[in-house]
Amino acid sequence: MSEGVFQLLLMRHGAAEPNAIEDAARVLSIEGRAEVIHVGAALRRRPLLASAVVSSPYLRARQTAELLSEALDLPRLEDDKRLIPAGDPEALALDLVAEARSLIAVLHLPLIAALVQTLTGEVVAAPTGALFAVEGSNQSDERPVLKWWL
Repeated sequence: MSEGVFQLLLMRHGAAEPNAIEDAARVLSIEGRAEVIHVGAALRRRPLLASAVVSSPYLRARQTAELLSEALDLPRLEDDKRLIPAGDPEALALDLVAEARSLIAVLHLPLIAALVQTLTGEVVAAPTGALFAVEGSNQSDERPVLKWWL
């Protein structure tokens, strides 16, 4: 892909344990770890442009990102507070398009569904472990496109 062109892989974290002192401290469940391992294996069979993995600071998202980072041999970036459940999809979409960086971002509901819709106009359901591949360019007036999903 040429300069200014990006591929964003937006993933909802794996299933988490239902109980914790606070929502941000919920850990991946055994099922959630299996979901992420399955997605990592599927991604190894696809041509990816991602150069790194980033996540929200919530524990289940960080654990998801770590598993993906290991499976795909990609570096982990510092946690991004913009990726929390209450994140602003419009501001985040503008930032991601302006950055035009290809990466895997691990985030939460309702943000992931709102972000995919803001970027592409597509309405999606995002169960745990869902991943959406969005491609676009910051040098074009065309809206990014939802290319595929897992």
